[in-house]
Amino acid sequence: MNRKVLGNAHQRIDDFYEVIKLLLSEESKQVFYYKRVLWQYLKDNHGLNCAQSSFRRDISSKVEFQSYFDSGKRKSSNSEVIRFETPPAEQAQLDWKENIRYITKDGEILYVNVCLLLLAHSRFRTFHLAISKSQSLLLSFLTSNWQVSEKNRNNRLIFGVTLINN
Repeated sequence: MNRKVLGNAHQRIDDFYEVIKLLLSEESKQVFYYKRVLWQYLKDNHGLNCAQSSFRRDISSKVEFQSYFDSGKRKSSNSEVIRFETPPAEQAQLDWKENIRYITKDGEILYVNVCLLLLAHSRFRTFHLAISKSQSLLLSFLTSNWQVSEKNRNNRLIFGVTLINN
């Protein structure tokens, strides 16, 4: 009986072979970082009916699908970070993400840039969305946020900058 259940589980995965192949292809707009997300997408949108663990095992057993997840779509950060502590509201983190592909409901493709400032030990955070990327835009964003965050003691604010590349 155990073999029959496994056979049915494999049959269900095989029934979705072409859909999975298309979703994991270069032509697909979607990127699946985890097998669990692909499993949930297929359950929600294509009627897949199998256990998550069976799905992950079956995807791993098919070399062409497993290679998608091994190909480095997920980016790991192995760089060292120097840390130091400051009093509350004296340190901020600035994150800048460039060229985020955004597809409007009309199908138009835009590339946007997002700037995020987080003030340490606070709920203060601001975002800026821009189509262009320039030094003057970044300096304007920092200046306007410096004026807004009047809570910084001794007019001192330390910025930590993270540039994220695609």
